[in-house]
Amino acid sequence: MVNACTILALLLGTYLLIDGSIQIEGYSSGSTLYSRRQINGRKSFGSRSKFWIPQSQTTSLVLSYNQPNVRKAYNSGLSANTSDGSQVDKKSSTQKKSNSNANNNKKNNGRNGDASNRKPPAKKQSNSRHKQDPRTIALQKKFQAQLLEMKKLNSDGETMTQSYCDSVLALCVASDAWDQVMEVLDVMRCQGITQQKSSYRACLEECRRVENGQSALGILNAMTNAGVAAGATDFGLASMTLCKNRNWKGALELVEQFVLSTKVDTGEKQRIGIEVYDSILSCMGKANRWRESLGLLELMERDSANHEGKEMPSHPPPALSSYNAALKSCVTASKAENAVQLVLSMPSKGVKPSIQSYNLVISACLKNMQWRKALRLLDVMESQSLKPEVLLYNTVINAIGKTKETLAALQLLTKMRQRGIAPDIFTYNNCMSACAATARWKDALTLLDQCHREPGVEADIITYTCALRACARGGQTKRAIGLVEVMKDRGLKLDVYAYTSVIDACKQARLWRRALDFLNDMKEDGIKPNAVTYSVVIAACGNGGQWRKALELLDEMKEQKIKINVITYNSVITALAKSSKTMSQGQITITSPDEKRETPPDRDQLWYKALRILEMMKADGIKPDAFSYSNVISACGFAGRWREAMELIQTQRADPRVRPNIVSYTSAISACARSGRFVEAEELFSDMKNDGIEPDRVSYNSLIYAFEVGNQPEKAVAIWEEMCNENSKISPDIITVTDVLGTIERSGNKYLWETSDMVFAEAVDRKILLRSDLLDSIWEMDLSGMTFPVAKAACRYALFRIRRVVQSGEEDAQDVTFITGVGKQRQGNPSESLNDKNIAGTSLREYMQQVLREEFDLPIFSTIPKSAPGTVVVKKDMLDKWLLL
Repeated sequence: MVNACTILALLLGTYLLIDGSIQIEGYSSGSTLYSRRQINGRKSFGSRSKFWIPQSQTTSLVLSYNQPNVRKAYNSGLSANTSDGSQVDKKSSTQKKSNSNANNNKKNNGRNGDASNRKPPAKKQSNSRHKQDPRTIALQKKFQAQLLEMKKLNSDGETMTQSYCDSVLALCVASDAWDQVMEVLDVMRCQGITQQKSSYRACLEECRRVENGQSALGILNAMTNAGVAAGATDFGLASMTLCKNRNWKGALELVEQFVLSTKVDTGEKQRIGIEVYDSILSCMGKANRWRESLGLLELMERDSANHEGKEMPSHPPPALSSYNAALKSCVTASKAENAVQLVLSMPSKGVKPSIQSYNLVISACLKNMQWRKALRLLDVMESQSLKPEVLLYNTVINAIGKTKETLAALQLLTKMRQRGIAPDIFTYNNCMSACAATARWKDALTLLDQCHREPGVEADIITYTCALRACARGGQTKRAIGLVEVMKDRGLKLDVYAYTSVIDACKQARLWRRALDFLNDMKEDGIKPNAVTYSVVIAACGNGGQWRKALELLDEMKEQKIKINVITYNSVITALAKSSKTMSQGQITITSPDEKRETPPDRDQLWYKALRILEMMKADGIKPDAFSYSNVISACGFAGRWREAMELIQTQRADPRVRPNIVSYTSAISACARSGRFVEAEELFSDMKNDGIEPDRVSYNSLIYAFEVGNQPEKAVAIWEEMCNENSKISPDIITVTDVLGTIERSGNKYLWETSDMVFAEAVDRKILLRSDLLDSIWEMDLSGMTFPVAKAACRYALFRIRRVVQSGEEDAQDVTFITGVGKQRQGNPSESLNDKNIAGTSLREYMQQVLREEFDLPIFSTIPKSAPGTVVVKKDMLDKWLLL
């Protein structure tokens, strides 16, 4: 009579399938001899030995694992009790296999020739799943020690208990020591101990402990084929073990299999515990399967609702832990909206959310930058008498601060106090960091004062650094420097961040000497400046026009082998560009359109140094960004180096990573304008539009300036009309008006005077010039501060308006006064220096008298009152004569 161990060996042998999916069907008559190949119905890797399948032990079973260690397990033949209590003899079973293997070898030799002429089969490598796992190695060592102890106790005649043997057997299975299973079973047989349900249960528990899901599934199937009924606990243990292997599908299939096999009409109905469902939900969350997690939760809710007041449902109702596991799944998948809906629906389902529940959902909201929802959830917690921890408030405040919603962060701090939650130092630091990000220095200093008065809270270096940053960004340099002194008085040692913040404040105020002093203080205190510190100091020198010092600091960084990044290089280039702007104001370099070659560059010129820094970046392996190129182009633009600027633009256009931005294009257009290259300026303006960059007002003004220097009044007026078009997104400003009128004036074309009058009138209508709320009357006009072309257009506008008023009879003629001041025209103004060199050094007062005499059909003579030398007056009598024309 073949016992259950042989049947188990058959079942375990069927794991030799390629895909691991098999199905063994029982037969209704007798016992039939089958081979593995016949049972599997496809090619397998195992031998062709045959086994008896008793009718009493037939079953329908689907297995889905084909791992090598499971093959080992089943091929080893884990013993099980048969109905008659007999056991398989290890020797006889081994002998059968040996005979079968011998027959197979004979057949193979007959087909393939002499075995001596063939290569021996390659030695199979051990492919245990846990071979390289240190924990499994330690587990195997523990089992070997237990096995030796077990054998010694047996040889000494000591009596062993069922639980002791079960524990050794469980350790053997869990450690994948399948080749020694029979040794344990032999000792148990000698002790007269048989496998009980407790044996299988011990194996399942040990497999769960060591996270061996494959072996756990094999034990569960061995119970089924041994006729040992697996209960809810056994299925639960196997499911939780699979979950530890992140196999939530297999765990869920086991649960479904148990639910389907459970009879509903019995009073002894079992149900898998809630902890198993929680494990599956958690496993789904780790696998980012939030939809499946919510689906399982809904199944549990629906099943419980359908069986309310009746028999026990197949699935347990979800507990708080179940909801939290599902919430965590949504959080992992960044599904904040689903998490919010779920937590808000929990009270209606009879489960009150915990603080942990809200913590999970709020973290999901903050992860998606939905801080307003987080604030609403905090209010819901308050309504449900749940008191959030200060850590949660700190997290929300920190997230709000990152969005620069400082007011909301400060309001939440106020709510904390109202709800009786005392802020800690992290609360203050987060709030002050938000203030620093938005330059709210007053609020930052107020919080610093509150921090000093808060019981149990002491301001630290981070607190003061946040205050320093707020003052720096708010332009409060003196207060920032004062905070440094306070920090030293309180015994706080300044770190690199604090020093960098106060240096940044000095940079804002162009206190480059003070910035260098703080840099020296850092070094004396033993604090090594980092790349950010040097970048800020270099920027401070650049703001102060100290480009030489900026280059010295760059060399210092190289000497100290401080890694120079793109930000630091950009700071140096910016310093050169700003200094170039200061040095080039009022200078124009006109080149002839026919000129093909320019003089060699002066290596001391700033634009050339900026180009060298750009090359240095590339040599150091630092890729210049768009900001790098735009600042170098600016330096070239201020120097009128239009060729270099255009070459850099083309370099940018060829590289998608550093495509030219609006600053690059505008600077290049400005470079062309300073050199009178209006054609190239037009091309750049067109290229900018073709690249999808919308020109701004500065771009338009730069192009008009190019037309002004290039003496192209018609083109300048065309750009003016384009900007004044009702569909235009960019409107002109005072610079636009000044340059357009200057272009017309420079042309010397009297036929464009009417166009000039039109441009000025449009500027008045747009309230760019002569705002009505600043005019006392039409008989007095303030021209002080205007350029000569604008003042001339204003004079014409005023007189023609007076003519309309007088001729319409609205008012009678009277003296007209033009306020000019007594100052001289500034030398080197580009608008006039190329038009009429005679006006250089002329006062606006004298110029206006000349305009009145020469720019009208009838000369209008004016006087300069002794009591008001800064005015030009046209008497009533003179005005009447002009009005009669």
